[in-house]
Formats: sequence, C-alpha cells, structure tokens
Amino acid sequence: TEQPMYEEIAQMERIEAMLSILTVRQREIVTMYYIDGLGMKEIAKVCGISFQAVSAALSESRKKLEKNREKIKKLFKTT
Repeated sequence: TEQPMYEEIAQMERIEAMLSILTVRQREIVTMYYIDGLGMKEIAKVCGISFQAVSAALSESRKKLEKNREKIKKLFKTT
C-alpha cells in the first residue's frame, strides 16, 4: 500500500529535523550515502575531499546521531 502524501511529507520533515543536528558537510555526505546511494569514493570525488574524510564524516555523523538518539526518537513518535 502507498503512504498518503501527507505521511510522506511528515516523514521527510522528521528526517530533515534529525539531520539538522549535523553540520552542513555531514548532512551532504549522509544524504549522498544513505539516500542517494553513492559510494564513499563517489562522494569523495563529488565533494573534492579524500576517501578518509568521507569515512570520518560518516563515522562522526553516526556518533552524533547515536548521542542524540532520545531526541531523535521523539521526532518519530506520532500523535
């Protein structure tokens, strides 16, 4: 079954709120990796940074998101 459009919009808004705790660069890299499906080598080329920098940004992003897990859970609770 397809989600109604308003549910998709609400989900996108929650994801945007979750990603807002990351820096702009981290958001870009996380989006390219998890949403756009690019590999780390591709991201490095697109961003003009090293593979290691991409790997570090993803790792740091995961740590930040994990650290803010409770705050993020609240964003995904529906009323």
